[in-house]
Order: sequence, then structure tokens, then C-alpha cells
Amino acid sequence: LVQEGAFAQLKFWQSLSIAILFFMSPHITLHVIVVIILVILCFSVAAFLFLILKVERAFSFCTAA
Repeated sequence: LVQEGAFAQLKFWQSLSIAILFFMSPHITLHVIVVIILVILCFSVAAFLFLILKVERAFSFCTAA
């Protein structure tokens, strides 16, 4: 049940981002699109690492107690 919700969220955000890029493509250059994608990628990696460290810290706290 949780996996279905996560997959639905993935598909929603993926479709929304593709739609935004499709409608904005006549107004912005390829260079700007690449920069936006790289910024989003860096933010995503940073958020992923933050969450991994937070979950690992919580898990190690639970097993130590």
C-alpha cells in the first residue's frame, strides 16, 4: 500500500515536471534547462543524504537503547 502511494507520487511529480518543461521550452534555452536540472539534481542528492543520515541516526539510537 505504501509502495503504491510512493509510485503514484513519483509519477505525479515526473509528469508535472515534464509538462512544465514542455510548455516552457519555447521561452527558455537548452542551457537554462540544463542548469535548472543540475540544480534540482544537487538539491535532491543533498536531501537524500540528509534523510539517510537522519534515519541512520534514529535507527542506531533505537538499537542502542
